Amino acid sequence: MASFLPPRPLQQADEARLPGFDCGSEPLNRWLAHNDKTGGSRTYVVSTESGELAGYFCLAAHSVEHGDLKAKYRRNMPNPVPTILLGRLAVDKKYAGRGLGKSMLLAAIRASIEIAKSIGVAAVVVHPISEEAEHFYLKNGFAYAREGNPMLLFALGPFVSSK
Repeated sequence: MASFLPPRPLQQADEARLPGFDCGSEPLNRWLAHNDKTGGSRTYVVSTESGELAGYFCLAAHSVEHGDLKAKYRRNMPNPVPTILLGRLAVDKKYAGRGLGKSMLLAAIRASIEIAKSIGVAAVVVHPISEEAEHFYLKNGFAYAREGNPMLLFALGPFVSSK
């Protein structure tokens, strides 16, 4: 059974390993290979001890208009509400079912909490790409941002003290 290293930022040295990553979704595989270079998000990878890429997630600065949020999420917040977008999260098929997705999600939330302590961010938001992904996020503490809106959020307020 493979052991996983902690998430770390994607590095140029990882380029040669990217073609070997296959999460079963061609758009997610392609995204890993091409989108970090734009600077619009930061990609974090999880590797096995042997150096194989096992999963990744990305975070980006984001904001959400009041109209896209339930009243309890927009109360006393600027418009738009500052958030962090969990843009992608994927696990290589070889490592599916081992808890890596949940572990990466927790790492993304922890990183977002640390960011929120410095710059003020209300939530982590995600736009699930499938019903399976939606169920995964709901099961792990995310909630609907507003009725009729597929965007989900994880409120950071309870984890960030302003004192």
